[in-house]
Amino acid sequence: MDRAKYNEIIEKLTECVLAYKKGNMFSNKVLLYLGNGEIVNVRFPKNGVAHLLGVNIEYLKLSNLFPKKANTFEYLEYFLENSYSFGNLMFKEKKLSVNKVFSDNIQEKLSCFWENIHIRIDDLITVVKYNSEKTYQAESMPDISDYYIVRRKHGKYYLLGLVRNEERGVMYVPTTSRQYDDFFEYEKFMSRICYNQELTYINNQQIDNDEKEIHKNFFLTLDEKITKLDYLINLGKKYTATVSVGNDLLFQLKKSKNGYEKENSLTDLLISFKNKVDARKIFEVKDRSIFSEELLNLIDSYNNFICNDVSADNSVVKAYSKVVEDNTKLKEELKKKRAELLEMKEENRELQGQFVKTLDENEFLNSQLGIYHEAEEKIKKLKQGRVALRN
Repeated sequence: MDRAKYNEIIEKLTECVLAYKKGNMFSNKVLLYLGNGEIVNVRFPKNGVAHLLGVNIEYLKLSNLFPKKANTFEYLEYFLENSYSFGNLMFKEKKLSVNKVFSDNIQEKLSCFWENIHIRIDDLITVVKYNSEKTYQAESMPDISDYYIVRRKHGKYYLLGLVRNEERGVMYVPTTSRQYDDFFEYEKFMSRICYNQELTYINNQQIDNDEKEIHKNFFLTLDEKITKLDYLINLGKKYTATVSVGNDLLFQLKKSKNGYEKENSLTDLLISFKNKVDARKIFEVKDRSIFSEELLNLIDSYNNFICNDVSADNSVVKAYSKVVEDNTKLKEELKKKRAELLEMKEENRELQGQFVKTLDENEFLNSQLGIYHEAEEKIKKLKQGRVALRN
């Protein structure tokens, strides 16, 4: 690699870092709900950006140009800001090897960086839940990723590896980022990571970024699930892998069952409504959430029509909706009165307590007063006795 190529890479690296910072990607909170029932909590921390971009910060530390007490992302920014000085160490003084600074796949990593930190589900091929113990016989150097997100866009294949971050508990962070333009190279990699593994899809994705005030939710439609499941089944056969989407399918079946039961319930209610219409009786709606707005308007209009009381001057005195409205107000007033009554009872209970306390204090004072009276009588008798003795 010559200096011109080095400068070109520095320029692309700078663009990626600026885009990462401008988009506040480090603040993105991504939740992936998988078809196998698992929830993957993904983050894109700053300290992993250099690795994803293919820059060896540990090797660059040998230059002794870095400031002290900085983190990995700050080292990366410092390297880009002072790329000329670092370049002199590589191309003039030959103290550093440019081939050790950058990954062999640096161009690929730069091309797919922005794509892979923006996980999408519309172009998703599969999510591989990777377990190295299942392939230890077939592979001498198993990967360290726990999940692989595989996507296809504009004829290119994107793969993002995620690993659990033990320091942050249930959080997963990127560990590898790949892009394949060549189908055969892509197939070779897929054969390595999919063999005997578990394949699933993302049925729902939530993205939250409080700093950018972004709150989005993406989900697969039923037709999209059918298409992806059909593709997954073929992948499973191809790589001797297990297709794991049972949790999502169970949810879909329950949803369909509930919809069927709700539809049957609505049918029964509509039959009941017809019977009321035939008998010219009020149809009372106990659960308005079951009906559409159009049906509710129809039922209300019918009930109003039945309850219209036309007087001599042909004016409508009262209708069902007015009765319901009045009844609702009365219920609210009753609720309020009950609350007031409870409050008054509580106050009365407190007053009764104070009254009992006052009675106790009064009884005590009366007993003390009796003692004083007895003492006073004794004193009077003593005084009278003394007077009698003197006389």
